[in-house]
Amino acid sequence: MKICYLAPANSVHTQKWVDYLNQNGHEMHLISFHPGRIKGAKVYHLKSFAKFCYLLYLPVVKMLVKKIRPQIVHAHFVSSYGLVGACLGFHPLLISVWGADVIDFPKRSWLHRCLVRYSLNKADVITATSQMLSRAVVGFVGKNNKTFVVPFGVDLDRFSPRIESVDKELITIGTVKTLAHKYGIEYLIRAFAMVEKKHENVKLVIVGDGPLRKELENLATELNCSQKINFVGKVPNEKVQEYINSMDIFVVPSVLESESFGVAAVEASACGLPVIVSDIGGLPEVVLNKKTGLRISPKDPDAIAKAIIFLIENPQLREEWGKEGRRFVSEHYNWIKNAAQMEQLYEEVFQ
Repeated sequence: MKICYLAPANSVHTQKWVDYLNQNGHEMHLISFHPGRIKGAKVYHLKSFAKFCYLLYLPVVKMLVKKIRPQIVHAHFVSSYGLVGACLGFHPLLISVWGADVIDFPKRSWLHRCLVRYSLNKADVITATSQMLSRAVVGFVGKNNKTFVVPFGVDLDRFSPRIESVDKELITIGTVKTLAHKYGIEYLIRAFAMVEKKHENVKLVIVGDGPLRKELENLATELNCSQKINFVGKVPNEKVQEYINSMDIFVVPSVLESESFGVAAVEASACGLPVIVSDIGGLPEVVLNKKTGLRISPKDPDAIAKAIIFLIENPQLREEWGKEGRRFVSEHYNWIKNAAQMEQLYEEVFQ
């Protein structure tokens, strides 16, 4: 099947989808406003300085689609690439919503809401990464039979429990997130400052970079816990599992509803870690409370600290919840199964 993606070429998720479909024998074309190379796919990079310029390229995109002659066009992120796809007049059109595009973007103004509603109603099929996000789509298109939940999923061979022994005396708490307001890293640092006053044998590993890094480093200094916090910075995607496997407890303290899935939480569970998440957005779907981890109120460092201390003081429970988390992810978020779901949708919509 010849498939044309409208999506950011520099996104790990785009790269995973395109690579999987290419490996399964599909001819993949990718039109992107973001630079990037994906082995086995023809990438058409259209340089754009801002999202509001995307529609200026509509004639070029139409020309490329006409040249490619795909059997399906699949646009990712409805507020940008999805809008371009909706304006093409091409069918069948699939649009995948990712989170902020249907949670945060429509709140900016009535025009933003209209753009999302217009785009989604032009799609023949809509996919969402979680049930929570699927319910948000209903607010724009009503109840329908064209919206399907297809999670991002994780590679269970790559993200798997560590085998080698680790320092049993030191408890490592960690997270892998962009250092931006949405992900609530401030509250994790404040919680850690409380934890290390009660348990000296702890450290915090923060993997990721972002606009708040300097501010967060200063906060750690103010709270007198910077010597026990390692700001790793951004790491190559292929190294993420190594850092997760160095941790004992994983925390996702996000503060916005647009945290619609929680890939990092699923990756940590796949690695056999108990996971603490904010009870917000799609995170409650990927962590079973008191079975694979704990759900806590967002923006609540006290609650995060209590959850971490509970897991520090219950090592057997950490192990049990980690094993159950691995089993849960294997059943629901196996990347190969999730990708096969999408492939099946392509076959059904093209018939």
